[in-house]
Amino acid sequence: MQLKFCPDCGKPCEGLKFCGECGFDLRPYLPLVQNQTSQPQKQTMSVGTVTTNSSQPQPTTYDVQAALEPFITKLNNDYHTYTIIGVKDKNIIHANIPDCVTAIQSDAFRGCVQLMSVTIPDSVKQLGISLFYGCRKLERVRLPEGIPHIHVQTFFYCTNLRQVNIPNSVTEILLSAFSGCQSLSSVSLPPHLPRIPDSCFSGCKQLTHISFPETLHTIDKDAFHGCESLQNITIPPSVTTLGDNAFMGCNKLTARVPIHLVARFQQVAPKCTIIPY
Repeated sequence: MQLKFCPDCGKPCEGLKFCGECGFDLRPYLPLVQNQTSQPQKQTMSVGTVTTNSSQPQPTTYDVQAALEPFITKLNNDYHTYTIIGVKDKNIIHANIPDCVTAIQSDAFRGCVQLMSVTIPDSVKQLGISLFYGCRKLERVRLPEGIPHIHVQTFFYCTNLRQVNIPNSVTEILLSAFSGCQSLSSVSLPPHLPRIPDSCFSGCKQLTHISFPETLHTIDKDAFHGCESLQNITIPPSVTTLGDNAFMGCNKLTARVPIHLVARFQQVAPKCTIIPY
C-alpha cells in the first residue's frame, strides 16, 4: 500500500517519489507494478568514461544507493545530490564518499574511533563543524578542492592524524581546527590565508615544519602552544599581530622574525631562538 504521509516529516506525499517538504526518498514505499517483466533499474551516476568497441566512449556508472549505504543521508533540493548527516555504524574504518554528495553536516563522523581514512570528492563544497572530532585512529584525509574554510574543531584531537591536504581554495581556518593532532608532523598552509586562529595547532607535539603564506597578517593566541617539536620557521613580513602565547612551549624553535615583530615575539615565545631580518 502506498504511503499517504511522509514517515520522516509527516507531510502529505501520496504519488510522490520524494517528499516535497524534506526530500525523503519514498521510492521503497511505492507499490510494485503487477506482472512486470523487466527488472527495475538502479539509480546510477556517471563517474567517468571507458573505451568500448563502439566509436564513442561510454560513461561508467555506480549504484548510488550502494555507494551511500554506510551513511545517513538526505536528498538535496535538486533531487539528485545528497548531504551526509551521519554514519550508520560508528565503527566504520574507511569512508569513501561518492561524488553525488555535495555537503557533510556537522559532527557527521564525530566519535568514529575506528575510522582510519577518508576520501572526500571535489563535489563536496560544504563541511560542517567538528566533523572528525575525536576520531583517534584517523591517519589521513583527502579534503576537496573548492571548500572555502576548515571549520571549528574539524580535526580536534585526531591524535593519529599524520597526513592532510589543505586545499588552495581555503581562505579561512577556524578555532582549534587541528588542536591536539599529536602525530601531525608537517603542514603547508594555503596561499591566501590571512589568519591562523586561536589554538589552531595547539598540542601538535610532533609538528616540526610549517610554511606561512605571504598573505598572513595575524597569528592568534595559543595558535602553536605546546608544539614542542617545531624547529625552524620564518614569520613573513606581512604579519602584524601575534596573540598571547602563540608559540609558548615551542622550546626547540628557531624563528626568523621581521624587525617590527622581534619584541612581541620574545613575549609570545620566550624560550625560542630569534633571528631578526
